[in-house]
Amino acid sequence: MIKPRTALVALIGVAAALALSATASLAVTAFIDFDSWQKSSSEYRNGYAGGALDMLRALEDANVLGGAFAKQAHAVVVCMKDKRTDEVAEMYDDYMSKEPGRRGRSTASAIYNAIRIQCHVR
Repeated sequence: MIKPRTALVALIGVAAALALSATASLAVTAFIDFDSWQKSSSEYRNGYAGGALDMLRALEDANVLGGAFAKQAHAVVVCMKDKRTDEVAEMYDDYMSKEPGRRGRSTASAIYNAIRIQCHVR
């Protein structure tokens, strides 16, 4: 027989897992394109831009990137060492103003391209 406390802990765990997966799904789909980005608050855009940069730093730190991309990512991370999240968001806004044809593409990859171009990384 399952103890009530064990059942409660299991139920809370399942609820937390569902909530996290829903939140993660929303985060992945929240900025499919630039139009969604523009409709969001500056705080949310800054958080998203910072998260994109943090993820790149984490992947680079974990040594999971390979080949030429690993060298490129390392150069981007080094270049962005002292940048604030609002600066990253501004780089993306500037990139999109110069590349309006890319408005419908993934924001996360476009943020990387914006940073790479700003840092003069090829």
